[in-house]
Amino acid sequence: TYLFITTTQAIGAFIIFCLLASGTYLINDLFDLKYDKFHPKKRFRPIASGNLSPHYAKFSAIILLIFGLALSSILNSNFLIISLTYVIITLAYSKFLKHIVWIDIIILISGYVLRAMGGAFAIEAPISIWLYVIVGLSSTLIGLIKRKSEIENTLSNSSRHVLNRYNPIILNRLIYIISILTISSYSAYTLLA
Repeated sequence: TYLFITTTQAIGAFIIFCLLASGTYLINDLFDLKYDKFHPKKRFRPIASGNLSPHYAKFSAIILLIFGLALSSILNSNFLIISLTYVIITLAYSKFLKHIVWIDIIILISGYVLRAMGGAFAIEAPISIWLYVIVGLSSTLIGLIKRKSEIENTLSNSSRHVLNRYNPIILNRLIYIISILTISSYSAYTLLA
């Protein structure tokens, strides 16, 4: 019975985060619509290409977010708080935080950590400090590599001026340091936890 309940809660949390992420992605694409239309790759996204109308996208985003948050409240109050925090931070990122150097990476990191915390809260499992360390470091590594890749592939356009403010040398050094810290932390976790 416990395994069935825990599995159901975990699947529920996964579905809820899919709903919330889908809603926030639609809103992000609405915010970026005028830039995405002229981007070599992003112009093929459903809203930018005209395959999905902005009005329908806005309506769908609202429904997805309301439905996701309503389901979060059914799961438990801690999960609801994490879900609300995730939505607020993601929307703030989409609107203006993604244009602030280093803050955009910090927001990306927080999204991964919040999802991991949400999973723990969903199944009412105690959260180990290792969860924060491993997820935090690995998501930092993902964020740094993503920015480095965007800079190297010159994917920046008028909507991503923030990419021009990153120093590739500093990014490379941070990737190296965070890689070592991530591997060391995971090794310590497997030995000590």
